[in-house]
Amino acid sequence: MKKTILILAIILIAFTSTIAQKITADKVPAAVKQAFLKKYPKAADAKWEMEKKEYEVNFKLNGAVMSANFNTKGTWKETETEIKFDALPQSVKDAINKAFADYKTGEVNKIENPGSETLYEVELSKAKEKIELLFTKDGVIKKRKIESEKEKD
Repeated sequence: MKKTILILAIILIAFTSTIAQKITADKVPAAVKQAFLKKYPKAADAKWEMEKKEYEVNFKLNGAVMSANFNTKGTWKETETEIKFDALPQSVKDAINKAFADYKTGEVNKIENPGSETLYEVELSKAKEKIELLFTKDGVIKKRKIESEKEKD
């Protein structure tokens, strides 16, 4: 019994350390806040989190829900913008409609990184299967993550 409790405690500690932790703006380094305000001066409703070793800020801009990551020195690392399926490049929509026509579309995001091409992340689901795909603007799948819920007896 003691081993089970110890194993559960270790799993719980490991799990909670990998989850983003909400923090208040006063805990964010000045360089990070300045970099965010310079990149997104008209952002509203900024809420900060510490994710691994980066600061993530969730915010709204021109009606869009967005998140951006910065390192501790204020260097911008990534921005995700929630978009509608219809806003995807036609080649991405065509690839999804051809290979995943019987899947339901979930969250869709445009992902921008410095010095890299814009990517599109699309969540799809069917029955107990959930797929997360990362597409280039040309409709090529760069990354695929599949999760499936095991059947319960």
